Amino acid sequence: MKLNKKANTGAITSIINIVNPDDDLNIRTGFNNKGTIDLKDLTRLKKIVFKDAEFSHFDWLELESIDLNTSDLKNIGIRDNKDLQARLDSFRVSFRRFGYDSAEFPPCMDTDGILLEGRTRIEAAILNREIYMPVAVYTRSDTSVRNTVTNGLRANQKKPTYNATFNDYVVAGVNLISKNELKATSADVDNWLNHEVKAGEVYDNSINGMITKIRKAILKQAETDEELVMYMTKSQAEKWITTNLGLAKADFVLVNMDDNETYAERAWRRVRDALKNDRDPVNLIFYTTANSPSIARAGLKKSMEYIENLYLDSWEVVISQLPQGISLTIPEYRPFIFLGAIPQLVESHNIDGVNLVPVDKY
Repeated sequence: MKLNKKANTGAITSIINIVNPDDDLNIRTGFNNKGTIDLKDLTRLKKIVFKDAEFSHFDWLELESIDLNTSDLKNIGIRDNKDLQARLDSFRVSFRRFGYDSAEFPPCMDTDGILLEGRTRIEAAILNREIYMPVAVYTRSDTSVRNTVTNGLRANQKKPTYNATFNDYVVAGVNLISKNELKATSADVDNWLNHEVKAGEVYDNSINGMITKIRKAILKQAETDEELVMYMTKSQAEKWITTNLGLAKADFVLVNMDDNETYAERAWRRVRDALKNDRDPVNLIFYTTANSPSIARAGLKKSMEYIENLYLDSWEVVISQLPQGISLTIPEYRPFIFLGAIPQLVESHNIDGVNLVPVDKY
């Protein structure tokens, strides 16, 4: 199967038709050249049960054609991706050491190519430069965002993948409320958690009332956050910049707006070095690891102000050391450029786009 990168839906078109069960097209070289992967071996596995979806067949996903920047791979509204890098690294190491485990049910998608689960495993295989990966294809009678999110959570309630976490349910619930696919009421959220997502398979509400706490957290966050933030690690942000802007790492400084002082001070050191060595102004690019758009926007403002103040403070130090009677005017020129921010606000930005968001429009 091959990802159609032109479609925003991430639609996938089959390039290998599995008709004859004895056909050699069923077999591919295993990950890291360890053994082979045979689709016929997967037929004995217990199928993942999804809501309003039926298993159709196993097929191959052509990994080389997939754009890692597509939002389809980002678990947006399904996972709280704070631990994304750890999960990704774990899968990459496992694939390198042990190859592909045919005892594990493969990633799942529907017949339109929408991913239902297994996004991190797919990304790990791509980063390891694998060529093909087996996938389970399902037919869906309900292709709504609610069904996609719900099934993604349910699939993460099994071994050997990383279990859905407290924050995963919160992120998913807020996502559905923001898209008007879930009502922001206790009754509707409880019904979704207990009967659709089946969160009771992970949490026992009789112990510390965890599902009730999840519901309260969803409703509280939904009151203040009008949209979700696409999480990025530093390495992913750098990769986005080099891929979409064509800049080498030496051509820009990345500023994490969620830690505005630390990153701003690091950026200022680069600016200071450029000044001392008479180099061009430093390009500053912003990204965030915050999970709230309001925090992200406030972080951008604080980061820019902090960098500007570091520049002004440096001039104040120089001016304070001048002999009496001599004065200097701080020039309007700045040895840095606020080039823009990576698009991460799901509703406000084009998160599948290739352009930075101007800082004054973030």
